[in-house]
Amino acid sequence: MPFVYEHGTHFVLPESLLRMALPVGLKFVLRFIFRAAKEYPDACEATRIDIDRKLSAALKEWREE
Repeated sequence: MPFVYEHGTHFVLPESLLRMALPVGLKFVLRFIFRAAKEYPDACEATRIDIDRKLSAALKEWREE
């Protein structure tokens, strides 16, 4: 299932996974590591949240089949 976004880091992980791995300081770390997260922090966060929502829904649908 392809998803296309204008801004996002080249390693896009679901927001919930990132928050489990790094519950404090996530935005700081992402801005430090990825240029896109520094230049477009709100768009990158929205991308991660959207991917998280869509991926979770797709996995739930797949498990129910």
